[in-house]
Amino acid sequence: MVMLVHQPWRRAAEFYRRGDWQSDTFPGLLRATAGRLGDRVAYVQEGSRTTWSALLGAASGLGRDLQDRGVRPSEVVVIVLRDGPEIVAATAAVQGIGAVAAPLSHSAGPEEIATVVSRTGAGVVLTDRPLDDSVSADAVLLGPVSTWEPGAAEFPPAGFEVSADDVSDIMFTSGTTGRPKGVMNTANTKLAGVRGFLAEHPLTDADVVGVLPPMSHNAGWLYTAVPAVAAGATLVAVGRGDPVQMLDRMERHRVTAAFMVPTHMHDLVTTYRQHPGRWDLSLRLIITGAAPSQDEIVRAAVSDWGVTVVSMYGMIECQGLTFTRAGDSVDIMARTVGRACPGVTLELVDPDTGQVVRQEGVVGEVVAAGPLNFVGYFEDEAATGSTLTRDGWLSTGDLGRWHDGSLQIVGRRKEVILRGGMTLSPEDIERVFAEVPRVGDVVVVGLPDPRLGERVCLAVTGELPSREELQVHLRARGWGSHLLPDDIRPLTELPRTDLGKPKRTAVRAMLLEAAPAGAV
Repeated sequence: MVMLVHQPWRRAAEFYRRGDWQSDTFPGLLRATAGRLGDRVAYVQEGSRTTWSALLGAASGLGRDLQDRGVRPSEVVVIVLRDGPEIVAATAAVQGIGAVAAPLSHSAGPEEIATVVSRTGAGVVLTDRPLDDSVSADAVLLGPVSTWEPGAAEFPPAGFEVSADDVSDIMFTSGTTGRPKGVMNTANTKLAGVRGFLAEHPLTDADVVGVLPPMSHNAGWLYTAVPAVAAGATLVAVGRGDPVQMLDRMERHRVTAAFMVPTHMHDLVTTYRQHPGRWDLSLRLIITGAAPSQDEIVRAAVSDWGVTVVSMYGMIECQGLTFTRAGDSVDIMARTVGRACPGVTLELVDPDTGQVVRQEGVVGEVVAAGPLNFVGYFEDEAATGSTLTRDGWLSTGDLGRWHDGSLQIVGRRKEVILRGGMTLSPEDIERVFAEVPRVGDVVVVGLPDPRLGERVCLAVTGELPSREELQVHLRARGWGSHLLPDDIRPLTELPRTDLGKPKRTAVRAMLLEAAPAGAV
């Protein structure tokens, strides 16, 4: 496997000297916490509880099994598991033997899994469901952690040292139907963000952390599972979808901290207000990000729950780059994404001239340097070079401005859709549905949505397909349901560039002016 490393390793000594980088790895954190807390509960699900010792034993046993199967250091292991102690133990097992974890959403279809397996050369997929014949890797079917054969207490294995500077995971961005970017990080680039966050917002082993976002994404992994493991806080499965059930679980298990994408927070705050006096929550800390937050929802959470809301901005390429602090005003929490994570140098640059912009209120592209930046895209030199310079500056593609010393995100240079905490590529979705008969030309854009942030709109020049037709098409092609659009709209004309490419900005403007007929 070719690892393209663009981090400025000549600055590694500086990062280590400042404590931004250390020797810790995720398996090491799990081992340390299990050694300290032993039989205390690590993870709570409906009907089951997993202790720290059991979690470590499960990781150790699976790691030994993977070694027996021939998995070697730097080889990729794909993980397709539901949220739960299983994905925590599986990730620790993979990284504990020096292999590279490649988590995919549990909703990923067979074609998406096959694409990632083929690209990375993964020989093993850890999953809880049978794989399609198109996936050219061995499936290791995993049941509940309680059924795993535990391994030795010492994990990672004796005499086997995992370096915090080796690539530990690859997360694929913007869907997997075309050629997604595989974002490579080391334990150090990942954990630098967690250390900076916990320095400002500490957790302890008395905290209870709710699991809401998927653990295959940074929100559910790096800012939910990893801080809990580092602090020894108990993880509780809150789930998604039914806000009443989510609030019931948060109250019953006395959840004190949780990452909520704005859609989660919107649903929970709204439901809480619809049932005054029903819930007595123990929340003290909410982290929110992955999509623009609504000012009024953040203010309502602070007012109704008495919590500190941490508004965060980041990407898989740079972890939680900025976040608000406990002493910030509600205005700063609601209207900005805070200040740079400790150790990070953050600037705004004029997209046209490249000049640094420091004036209050003037818009520029967000660029950053420091220990949080990823080390490259998997086997994609061109994409890596266009995003991360040789001296370590990351171009985020997002536009921002300064507001009272904190950062406001105001837009994007790149075309992605932020739907309910998920980052989706319009081109990926267009490629999927261009094959549907009689739809003609297809264009996908994001439209404003008060709950989701943005909703996915599929505009077509031919016949409008039904939602059922699109679902059948997705299943037949082996793609996940997360690609299903929220709206389907007709296009009477398709604006194009001189090169014949659709003008998404013009299509979006046309749809915003049109009546909402055709929405599904």
